[in-house]
Amino acid sequence: MNWLVNNLQLKILSVLLAVLLWFYVQGQDLSETTMRYFLMFSNMPENLYIDNGSSSEISVWVKAPKNILKRATTADRKIDIDLKDYKEGKHVIEVTENLLNLPRNIDVIKIQPNKIHVHLSRYVEKRVKVYADYKGDRKILLEPAYVRIRGERKTLANIDGVNTESFTANNPDTFYVKIQLPFENIKVEPEKVKVKVF
Repeated sequence: MNWLVNNLQLKILSVLLAVLLWFYVQGQDLSETTMRYFLMFSNMPENLYIDNGSSSEISVWVKAPKNILKRATTADRKIDIDLKDYKEGKHVIEVTENLLNLPRNIDVIKIQPNKIHVHLSRYVEKRVKVYADYKGDRKILLEPAYVRIRGERKTLANIDGVNTESFTANNPDTFYVKIQLPFENIKVEPEKVKVKVF
């Protein structure tokens, strides 16, 4: 049994070195892959919106041991762009490795695109006429006759008026009816108008 205890420390060290060497060899089985990141914009400044078709997806080419890549590629990958301090106008945001939140043992080969072009525009307002959508042979009066709509400039460009929701006007009456908006991303003030049926 002496051979088991002779140089015991040396034998233990040899086993540990062998194990570490095995893990090292396994870890050096490098592989390359492409990871997709989706852009998320947060803290949009008040009264501003993104007015361009910048890519919503980033491709990242990476290299790392296969076992590391396998875990990393299954994660939900998003890049959060904080717009809190941004002003109206055109901006170029550089996509760096820090935004990717990757483990240290993953090497980034290429980021495409590596710059994001963001154009922030201010919402605009427009005064438009209200048209009554109704059935009946009586005269009516809308109050107010004009409302203010608010939205993206390109959306409001071709809107010269808005309709009310449908109603009937067969008898003298006074009531309120909602404004019917042509697009969901438009706001109107006031949201209702008074209808007087004579």
